[in-house]
Amino acid sequence: MGIEESKTIRVLQLAAMASQQQQQQESKTFPLKITVDKQSNKVVFVEATKDFVETLFSFLSLPLGTIVRLLATTDNNDRQQLSESSPFFGNIKHLYQTVQNLNSDDVWNNPLCKQMLLHPRNSCESLCMKLFLNIDDSEPSSKFYVCDSCNKFTTFRNLDCTCGKPPNRQPKNLDSEGQGNHASNGVFDAESEKMFLVSDDLKIVPSSLLNSMQMLLEWGISDSTQLEEVTQNIGKKEVIKGVVLFLFAVFPF
Repeated sequence: MGIEESKTIRVLQLAAMASQQQQQQESKTFPLKITVDKQSNKVVFVEATKDFVETLFSFLSLPLGTIVRLLATTDNNDRQQLSESSPFFGNIKHLYQTVQNLNSDDVWNNPLCKQMLLHPRNSCESLCMKLFLNIDDSEPSSKFYVCDSCNKFTTFRNLDCTCGKPPNRQPKNLDSEGQGNHASNGVFDAESEKMFLVSDDLKIVPSSLLNSMQMLLEWGISDSTQLEEVTQNIGKKEVIKGVVLFLFAVFPF
């Protein structure tokens, strides 16, 4: 078997593994205990597991191009409503589509520039891959290229470094597991906290009687009989719709 044939087989194997992992991610769900104010029919807070909260935290690591791409997986009606309520989302969607439609010979000084804009890398990629549910659907970086002159690195080959030299060296012993993340801890937060309370405006605190009472007081609720608890499981699509659409709707820019 030739070298090129071996490389092709390896690429196909990696693609099959990525597809399988993506299917597994799509089937995962989070159990939520939702406290609802029956009078206003609005969510007061949600009690959720550490895994759910860590997925929420991971949104802060996502590049804007990835968020726009994830929004493309939501329903057309949701995207239409968001475009009408958030001018920023409509504009950034048009900008993303413009980059998609531009040919390599139009403006790019390197064909990789278009790929870098449409599929930007997440600097916390290795950490996010450890999440119970990773909402970033970007293909994991399999190779890194280091500049021998200044030791800067990139995941894209055939690019000139800022120092002017090509970063073509591939390190043999790359620690992709990250530093300072101990097995006894979660990905972003300590293992000691098992459950959290998430308010309707995405304020997150450890789950406790004191914190739940504080949230009820902030809502002006003193009568527990007007509350109702609902248990629901949500998956990747619901998380994207519930968080990303919420952020763009609340912050129309």
